[in-house]
Amino acid sequence: MFLYYRSHFKKFILKLVPATEKAETTRIITEASLVGQKYVSGMGLMIVMLWVLYSIGFSIVGVENAVFFAVLCGILEIVPYVGNLTGTVITLLMVVAQGGGSSIILGVLITYGLVQFFQNNVLTPLIVGSEVNINPLFTIMALLAGELVWSIPGMIMGIPLLGMLKIICDHVEPLKPYGFLLGSPGPKTAKTGMLEKVKGWFK
Repeated sequence: MFLYYRSHFKKFILKLVPATEKAETTRIITEASLVGQKYVSGMGLMIVMLWVLYSIGFSIVGVENAVFFAVLCGILEIVPYVGNLTGTVITLLMVVAQGGGSSIILGVLITYGLVQFFQNNVLTPLIVGSEVNINPLFTIMALLAGELVWSIPGMIMGIPLLGMLKIICDHVEPLKPYGFLLGSPGPKTAKTGMLEKVKGWFK
């Protein structure tokens, strides 16, 4: 229903603002909606890439049913922080149950570390973008609130909704401190530099 009546909601918001601010308000609404679309489509593409990376890594270290566990880890990535860790723990438990040695367990951990490093420094900035750059505290709060309101779909949609809220706060002068609060603290030069380097390879 929210999607069906989105144009009606947009007209309602435009009626609330003065005529001189309608153009800026329209731009903010458009930018916020694009953030949500980019996050959802980007997450889908990133999950597929994680399937490939985990499949290669788990196959190399000798995990049985490597593709299944790779798909599991990729799907659980929908839930930030908790999902990827849960998928790796399940994989480790199954490796132990199958009689895997310490070398396989170490290989799974190394695979997890390498994939997470590549994801956080390359895939997430390149595919999802920096628009949904929410600090971990508010990310976890959004996940908990989403789960309470809408269960699993709420956990999936909590992050893009919070990203939309951040965009609005960043563009409305009285709300800019809240946008700063929601954002990730600290310098981003290292990630930005690595991202630009990767883009340079493709150029």
